[in-house]
Amino acid sequence: AVNDESNAIDRATENRIKKLVSKALTSMKDGKLVSCSIETLRKWLYSVTAAAAVVQLGGHTLCSTALSAHLSRSMVQAEAMCTLAEIAWACPALGFQTVTEGCLDLVVSGMTAHTEDGMVQLHGLGYLRALSYDPASCKKLSKGPILMCAVDAIRNNHKKLSVCVEASMFLQNMTVVSQSSTVKCILKQAKNDERPKVLPALIAMTKSNSTDTSSTVNIFGLLINVSLHSKGANKLRNLGFNVEEA
Repeated sequence: AVNDESNAIDRATENRIKKLVSKALTSMKDGKLVSCSIETLRKWLYSVTAAAAVVQLGGHTLCSTALSAHLSRSMVQAEAMCTLAEIAWACPALGFQTVTEGCLDLVVSGMTAHTEDGMVQLHGLGYLRALSYDPASCKKLSKGPILMCAVDAIRNNHKKLSVCVEASMFLQNMTVVSQSSTVKCILKQAKNDERPKVLPALIAMTKSNSTDTSSTVNIFGLLINVSLHSKGANKLRNLGFNVEEA
């Protein structure tokens, strides 16, 4: 994003955003209207200054309110997560602001409520990954429940390439921020948990003919970072994963 005055939102657009946010907040029971309003906000997230205006005018508040009010509606959850991710991509400081105002917890709640909904998981992970490039946000992301949310996304959606790739890119970033905690979460799985284990699932995905080169590279990025941890390296070795061949 470019931070200059030429990318600022004009007064007329400010008024449009105000009206859109206000109408959606006062019509919160109307999930379709709220979802469409949140989606519309994204067209104004084209620069740092524009994103700052959207946040100042209550755009992120609309997202957090919708996440809370429509926990059972996957479409609303996905749209709100996507818009929050775009805010964070536009400006890390704004992303951190959404974290401090409770959006991170609401996104995790939404992902936990819709564990097998590909769009909710994809956009929730997109929000987490966008935040993972900001040092201030990483302090919140490195907590176990947040990391496990991404790990569970792979377990619950191990056949959905886009979800697994997004989760891999986020977790790869987190292995740099907090290697031990991240690898521990990736390897942790209860004995009675019959879902696929993360590392075997990712390795299998890289061998699939339907996996494109870019996706394979992103998954390998996580696997290689996991191999830099002693326990991760031992696990990958036992699975027959050769880092030198990756």
